[in-house]
Amino acid sequence: MNKLLILIKRLFIAIGIEISLLKNRDSDIWIKGKEIRTIIDIGANSGQFASKMRKLFPDTRIISFEPLPAEFEKLKVSFKNDTLFESYNFAVGDIEEKIQMFKNYFSASYSILELDKMHTT
Repeated sequence: MNKLLILIKRLFIAIGIEISLLKNRDSDIWIKGKEIRTIIDIGANSGQFASKMRKLFPDTRIISFEPLPAEFEKLKVSFKNDTLFESYNFAVGDIEEKIQMFKNYFSASYSILELDKMHTT
């Protein structure tokens, strides 16, 4: 790891945030054994990430944000009996405003950024 990455990692550790580099993105090894008390899922879609995290952390609070109404309803149904789950039907950002969502055939890749032709086919 180069010196800049080491410095950045130390700065984050100083404020209580741990950063890990993923060598195998398909593996959950990097996260197992961590003492995670809250997971925040921004752009939750229908709950794919939250479902995976629930299996890994059955006693952890999960807070999900999903702006698309149809996907939000699926998310709520998936977690309706989960007392450690909260969900909110809005996007998360640094300002409060109404924004346009750009859609394509795959709801998980809807975006507030305009989509390129490659994203809409």
